[in-house]
Amino acid sequence: MTTLRAVLFDVDFTLVKPGADLSPEGYRRLGERHGLTLHPERYAEAREQALGHLQRHPELEHDDEIWIVFTERIIRGMGGDAERAHGKTKPDPTIFRAVLDLLDVAPEAAAMVGDSLEDDIEGARAVGMRAFLVDREDRYPDAEGRLPSLLALPAALGLVRPG
Repeated sequence: MTTLRAVLFDVDFTLVKPGADLSPEGYRRLGERHGLTLHPERYAEAREQALGHLQRHPELEHDDEIWIVFTERIIRGMGGDAERAHGKTKPDPTIFRAVLDLLDVAPEAAAMVGDSLEDDIEGARAVGMRAFLVDREDRYPDAEGRLPSLLALPAALGLVRPG
C-alpha cells in the first residue's frame, strides 16, 4: 500500500453542519421574513425529497439554478408556497484531480473523507483515491470504508495514538 500523503475532506455535513440559515429553524426564520409560514419539523423529510429530485448538470458544471430549485423544493416541502469554484460539481473527476495536482500527490497516496456515497466516495474512487464514508445516520451499514463518525478516521487510516 502506498504511503498516505494527503487526506481531503468534504465540508458540509462531513466536517460541519451548514450554518444556522440552512437549519430547519433558519429556513423558518428566513421564510417568515418573506411572508412564508414554514414548518421546521418537516425539514428532514423535505430535504430528503429534494435530494431525490436533484438533477445534476449533464457535464457536472456548477449551476446556480440547480441549487435554487433544490432550495425551493425544501421550502415547498416545509410548507412554503411562494414562487421561486471550479466550475464543476462532485463527483466530476476534474475536481479531485485538480486538488491532487495542486498538492502534487498521486491519487493512490490520497484519501477522501465525505458523507455522500456518490459525490465524495465514488467520485474519489473513480480517480484511484482511497475513500471513507462518514455515515452518522447508519444509512449505508455495508458500505466499504464506512465510518460511524470522524472519531473512527485515525484508526481507519492506520494511525496510532501517541503514548
